[in-house]
Amino acid sequence: MLGVLLIGLFLPQVLSERGTPEVDSRWLHYLNQIHTAVQRHSPPDSHNGTCFYRVLQEDLEPFRSGISRDLMQNVLSRKLGTHYQIINHRLYREEECMFSARCSGVEHFLLELLPNLPDMELVINTSDYNDIMYPAWTFWEGGPAVWPIYPTGLGRWDLMREDLKKAADLWPWEKKIPKGYFRGSSEDFLHTIMKKIASIPLAPVLIMGDFNSVMNTDLDRLPKSTRYDLSMAK
Repeated sequence: MLGVLLIGLFLPQVLSERGTPEVDSRWLHYLNQIHTAVQRHSPPDSHNGTCFYRVLQEDLEPFRSGISRDLMQNVLSRKLGTHYQIINHRLYREEECMFSARCSGVEHFLLELLPNLPDMELVINTSDYNDIMYPAWTFWEGGPAVWPIYPTGLGRWDLMREDLKKAADLWPWEKKIPKGYFRGSSEDFLHTIMKKIASIPLAPVLIMGDFNSVMNTDLDRLPKSTRYDLSMAK
């Protein structure tokens, strides 16, 4: 509903003969789509009914019995995330952080909560893996997943979803080639499965991997050129 209100504020309006504002006809198509989406939306009865709540419970299940000192030391020794400590309502963090902007975002919220938090230490994963659910999956602009086919980003997910559905209908599982598939930047690939990167040239019959951008560093050992010719639906 907020989206409808905001768009109504910014859209050009004209006055009818009766003196009442009318929305420019150029935008009616989009306003009708927003109105339809709002009308069809059915929120859950409670937060327990959302898909996020179920996944949250599953993610926290391993820690139901608590977190031991040995487990914390094991995580710290393996460098699985960024180490934070809260002592006397003051926040401390190790110097190293893979993505400084992500740590800044984490710290923004932790600092707000400090007055209500007891002494504790925690390790927060600020890397690209493992993925967590959050209420958005699209890039309006920028990002390594966007190549010239999408000059302004992936854009509207409602349209992309329809394209993916059409492609899925054309290629059911029994018609698909039994290969792993990857498209993206070599940097993303290195961040997520660096230890397995050699499997692409060693086993081309198993994995079809191409990049839309290449780091051209010593870490990038793949004899691959960039590929821009495949859309997300293909």
